[in-house]
Amino acid sequence: MATGDTPRVMSARDMDQDSTAAAHRSVSPAEVLAGAAHSLILGRCRHIYIHELRAALHPSLFAVELLSRAANSAARNPSLIEQSSTQAKRAMGFLDKSTVELFNQMIIVSDPARTVNVGTMLEEIVRLLRTDIDIKSIVLQFTNTPDVVVRAPAWKMRLYLLGLVAMTIDQLSEAAEFSVALMRGESNAVIEMHAGMEFPQIDTPERLLGSCAGGSTTPYGLVVAAARQWFQAGGGGLEFLPEPAGIRLLFPLRVAQQAEITPA
Repeated sequence: MATGDTPRVMSARDMDQDSTAAAHRSVSPAEVLAGAAHSLILGRCRHIYIHELRAALHPSLFAVELLSRAANSAARNPSLIEQSSTQAKRAMGFLDKSTVELFNQMIIVSDPARTVNVGTMLEEIVRLLRTDIDIKSIVLQFTNTPDVVVRAPAWKMRLYLLGLVAMTIDQLSEAAEFSVALMRGESNAVIEMHAGMEFPQIDTPERLLGSCAGGSTTPYGLVVAAARQWFQAGGGGLEFLPEPAGIRLLFPLRVAQQAEITPA
C-alpha cells in the first residue's frame, strides 16, 4: 500500500462473498489430515494449554490483590496506589501478550516462517510434559545440541513436536525408556526419538483417511502421518529407524548456518 492510501474497510457484502467462496472451496485430503491431527493434538494436550493459560493469569491476579491492599492502606501510604497501579498495568500487558500467543499456538490462523531455535523449543516441550513423564515413570534421555536454528512456521512446528512427544509417551509402558536427541546434520536439523515400541505404518493421506473410515487408523498413526506431511512440505522429512526403533525428523537448517558448515 502506498503512503497516504486509506485502508479499505470490508463491507458486509465483501465478507459475505469471502465466506461464500470459502464455503465452496474444495478441501484436499492433505488438509483434512492436517486438520484432524491438529484437533487430536489439542485434545491430547489440553491440560498443557490450561496450565499455560493459568500461568499467564497468575501475575494479573497478584496485581489485583496488590491494588486491593493498596486501596485499603491509601491513607497511610499514598504512593502504594501508584506503585500497585503500575504493577497492574504491566501484568495486564503480559496477560494480553501471553494470551494472544497462546491462542495463536492453538488456532494457528496465520503462521509465517521465522527463526526457530529447535533446542529451546524441545526443552520447553519436555518441561511441559514432565508430569506426564513422571506419572508413567518414563526414563527420558534428552540430548540437546545448542544453536540448531531453522526458519519455519514456529507454531506449527511446536504443535507437531508436542504432539509426537506426548503421544509417544502415551504408547509406552510403565518405566519404559525414551530418548529424544537433537543433532545438527550437514544441511538439516535432525531430531531422533527412540523407544521400545512398534511405530505405526503410514500411507498417503488419501489411503490413510480411508483407513480412518474403516476404523483401522489410530490417533497416534494419524498424527505421525500428518507430521511427516508437514516436515516434507518444509523441505525435510520423517523417517522410521529400524534398530533401535524410532523416528528421525529432518528440517533444513537456516541458510546462514548452512553457509557456515559448507566446505569452501
